[in-house]
Amino acid sequence: MQKEKKRVDRFRYGMLLADLLLLLMAGILYGWSVFVTPLEEEFGWLRSQTSFTYTLTVACNTLAGVGAAYLSKKLPRRKIIRFAAIIALGGMLLASATKNLWQLYVGYGVLFGAAAGMVYNAVLSTVVLWFPHIPTTISGFLLMSYGFSAAVFGPLSNLGIERFGWRTTFRALGVLALLIYAVCAQLVRCPTQEEAALLPQAAKAKTAAAGRDMEPKQMLRQKSFWLYACWTVLMASVGMALSGHASPIAQSLGYTASAAAMFAGLVSVCNGAGRLIFGTVYDRLGRRTLLVVPLVCVLGAAVLMLACSAVLPWLLVPAFLLLGLSFGASPVCSTGFIKSTYGAAYYSMNLGLANLAVLISAYVGPYVSGLLFERSGYSAVYVMMLGLALGGAAMAVVLLRSGKKEARS
Repeated sequence: MQKEKKRVDRFRYGMLLADLLLLLMAGILYGWSVFVTPLEEEFGWLRSQTSFTYTLTVACNTLAGVGAAYLSKKLPRRKIIRFAAIIALGGMLLASATKNLWQLYVGYGVLFGAAAGMVYNAVLSTVVLWFPHIPTTISGFLLMSYGFSAAVFGPLSNLGIERFGWRTTFRALGVLALLIYAVCAQLVRCPTQEEAALLPQAAKAKTAAAGRDMEPKQMLRQKSFWLYACWTVLMASVGMALSGHASPIAQSLGYTASAAAMFAGLVSVCNGAGRLIFGTVYDRLGRRTLLVVPLVCVLGAAVLMLACSAVLPWLLVPAFLLLGLSFGASPVCSTGFIKSTYGAAYYSMNLGLANLAVLISAYVGPYVSGLLFERSGYSAVYVMMLGLALGGAAMAVVLLRSGKKEARS
């Protein structure tokens, strides 16, 4: 028994390492902002047009995550990830051949975004089964890698753009995605019943979830789900506005393209750190975490407004730090809230449906921000961020009160 338990532990920690690499690669989409200026300079496109690429990326990422959740009932996770590898390469090759907007939209936005979403859902829905005693913490740990991606690939992509051009950089990222997805997919699978019985606190976790496992159609009838969906829309919109425009925002305040790429990397680092920090916080505070996050976001948006109005560019550092942390909190709150509220039995499908709320954020965050920039500059975007964060705080209060009423009833 002890020997078998050690074998299971070795495998799950090996899989955890593979998952880290998979999500690090999938998170490249957060480094999109370094491509915005080169594309606009070459083609003369408007900011709203280039920003719509990121909107499509996030939207297809979300929809593909739902599709992967349903596919996982019929196919092994590793096959889903291998399929994503082929899509990712094809998408980046098409994007590298861009002469018209539709090629960029389909290649980077639809195909590459969909591939990342498939990997995201396949990894997260699997890893929580191997670590049933700390689902939110382990999700936060993995999502840290997802968030850190732009910190790694943002500066590297910018260097590639400066030396070899954006087309070659797209191709290189596509080949790298193919290799990492295909190799790491080998280690991604669900535990067998015998393996699950050897996992720490597995029995306790099952008992805790008993009696509240909800199918997707049941979850959709819950008031708490729709309140949480509204909270997600508000908070994710702020984060996507920032991640989609981080580099151009820095350049608008006088920073060079290389320095702006570093600022995009700062957002990514804080995004990753926020996933780890708030994953642990959620395991301790539960739903109360949903109120802490928007308050951090409000402070970050206020500092960003001050950086612009007072012409103090150095304030971008604390502003991006706070906004990045709050952006990272949103996905780990989703994994914690969905699993603890609606159970583990239908977790993969329920999480995929909950993430559909991000479709609205994908429009409001990058695209509407681009429109506001064209009409009033980035100062209008900062006001939008502050308003969304305040709305998130208000929604959290309503959700917490609703939870207390449900508990009493």
